[in-house]
Amino acid sequence: MVHDRGTYLPVDTEDAIHLGPVISPAINRLNGKSMNEFPSRRHPYFWPVIQITLLCLSAANLALLVYTVINTFQSSSAGSSVPKTNTTTILLSPCGNSSTTALASGCRFDIISFAWLPPACDDRELSDEFQASKEWSWYEDQDGLVPVTQDEALTGRYPYLFVNFEYHLTHCTYLVS
Repeated sequence: MVHDRGTYLPVDTEDAIHLGPVISPAINRLNGKSMNEFPSRRHPYFWPVIQITLLCLSAANLALLVYTVINTFQSSSAGSSVPKTNTTTILLSPCGNSSTTALASGCRFDIISFAWLPPACDDRELSDEFQASKEWSWYEDQDGLVPVTQDEALTGRYPYLFVNFEYHLTHCTYLVS
């Protein structure tokens, strides 16, 4: 059989059947180099590095698991020797779960924290300063197409409102102070 480049390939011979596919040395050359002269695609240390990396990650995970188990065990056994503090004065939801309950409880809506706060926790001066610092905008939708007035936002009846990034930065600054 003659290859289209003119190289004779002995496909019909008995030797070719035993040797598998026959590639002519002329076809096997690229840019003047034999295929055997091209460098390997993988570095010789590729698989050992992968194995060592996986071994290290496994060891780190095992160490983290052991630490977590020991820490959990120590904290649960040490819990009995820790004196109990009076937690009955901490209210998880002093203003309830709705604006109606919050108003009935005497709570006020804080625009900085966007939450109902009992009078003892409400910093009205700080909230007033925040509101006066700029004409803020609130929106019902993420695209800012449905605006909400400041009076509506202060009712606390919206589960969430969308604001711009400047509002967010200022809000964070006021929360820290």
